[in-house]
Amino acid sequence: MIQPIFVDVAILGDSSLESHLTRSVLPDNVVVKFHTIDPKVLSDTSSIFSPEIAGLPDILILDSLGDLSLEDLKNSPFVKATERVVCASPKQAALLNGLLESDSEIFTHIWVKPLDLTSDRTLHFIFARLVHYVIQAKRLETCKIYLDTLINSVPDLIWFKDLKGSHLKVNRAFGQAVGKTPQQCEGRGHYYIWDIEPDEYATGEYVCLETEEEVIRRKETCLFDEMVKSKNGLRQFKTYKSPLIDFRGEMFGTVGIAKDVTDMQNLSRELEVILSSIPFATVMADEQGSVVYSNDRFCEYFGLSKKEVMGLRYEEICEKVLKTSIEELENKDMLKISATQGGKTRILRAQQQSVSDIFGNHFGYFLMCLDVTVEQELQNKIQHSANTDFLTGLYNRRYFYEKVKGRIGEGPVSVVYFDLDNFKNINDTYGHMSGDRALITMANALKKAFPQDLIARIGGDEFIVAQFAVCNLTDRKTKVNKFIERLKLEFNASPQLAALSTSAGIACTRDNKLDVDTLISLADQALYAAKAEGKSCCAVYGEN
Repeated sequence: MIQPIFVDVAILGDSSLESHLTRSVLPDNVVVKFHTIDPKVLSDTSSIFSPEIAGLPDILILDSLGDLSLEDLKNSPFVKATERVVCASPKQAALLNGLLESDSEIFTHIWVKPLDLTSDRTLHFIFARLVHYVIQAKRLETCKIYLDTLINSVPDLIWFKDLKGSHLKVNRAFGQAVGKTPQQCEGRGHYYIWDIEPDEYATGEYVCLETEEEVIRRKETCLFDEMVKSKNGLRQFKTYKSPLIDFRGEMFGTVGIAKDVTDMQNLSRELEVILSSIPFATVMADEQGSVVYSNDRFCEYFGLSKKEVMGLRYEEICEKVLKTSIEELENKDMLKISATQGGKTRILRAQQQSVSDIFGNHFGYFLMCLDVTVEQELQNKIQHSANTDFLTGLYNRRYFYEKVKGRIGEGPVSVVYFDLDNFKNINDTYGHMSGDRALITMANALKKAFPQDLIARIGGDEFIVAQFAVCNLTDRKTKVNKFIERLKLEFNASPQLAALSTSAGIACTRDNKLDVDTLISLADQALYAAKAEGKSCCAVYGEN
């Protein structure tokens, strides 16, 4: 449904003019309301309204000048109407025509009296044109309100320029950015608005002259990254600029919309400084899987250039560089990986974080790799110290028990229990240093003789060897006896250790019915049987 357009017409004087003008041909949606008012109200500058008029009339027709002077009209509310008509005699009209060009603020039209109110269709046409002008003015004012409301509701800077660079119109955000009101900016050039010297403006640096010229040359919308110099320093803008084309297709200016991204750019630089300074190798990828950032540490750890990293997709980073996958990184809070570069292997702890926007939508990944090589080496040393004997480097009793206990139910296990003969005499006669040398000699000999087996020192001069395989007791006993003979030869090579030898007891289990304590106890019983036979020999549990 077409909305009606209301036009208020105030006639000061002859009321018969109203009945004549109502016969003018007007659009169907135009509703003209006539109001006849006494001309004397012009002497009262407070109002020219009748109670029916909600505001200023759109068209005000003065039927006769009478004794009114032009100065009276200028000081009266008459001049506030959109269209102002004066009915005058031919003589008055001649005088007024001369004034129309020099002082058009007083009236916009002159009707020469006497008016033919019976058959003059020309007057109907003129009045219809007046109504048309009013409607156009109303529409123009509405469009201006739309435009002002729109551009002042936008937080970005908006401006309109003519081809000479003068600002025709700017929004409130523009004025706030330059510390001026929009009215102060209109009609002024760049150097005044941004408070720079004219000679500096002429050089074109930081004043966007080149981008204006490009828009004018290309006659199309362009996007620019611009730096503008103001009294508050340089500001970075992301700017769209478009040509203004009139109905003839001719360009008469430009319009620009600029977002001040200075703080955002500073934040981006600060983030980059932070990411380059943290002790992590970092990579960032967008929702398409393209790598958008990597720091120097990542390139160093994996022997890649920044260009090579940026040329890879995130999936390739995971699979080709880290030797893992996006899915595996998602399923683990921390993933240990190794990176070898220049003969040096680093142990890295990788963590992947999915990045989401404020709506929870995934839009990328953030990967961190922390070098934990030193920590891993220290942890290995601590674990090694906790599991081994300090003097001999063999595993200790605690580690031996844990390992055997975990394997004894999985298959056959055999153990050989060794004990040095006459060891106490060596300590008492030659001291503990000689005793320690004997223990180290024993440990080295065991490692050489049983390289595939689990070897531990479980007491002062007690050692044990475990084999996790099907055991042929005859072959095992033969191997142990040969070891005892070779060890005796080593001890004999030292005058202080010549009195030493070793005895051994063997026990095995082929099922999971024996626990580790029972198995070791059986081997211990076989050991004492060997010592009872005269030492420096081996006995097998259950053989006798």
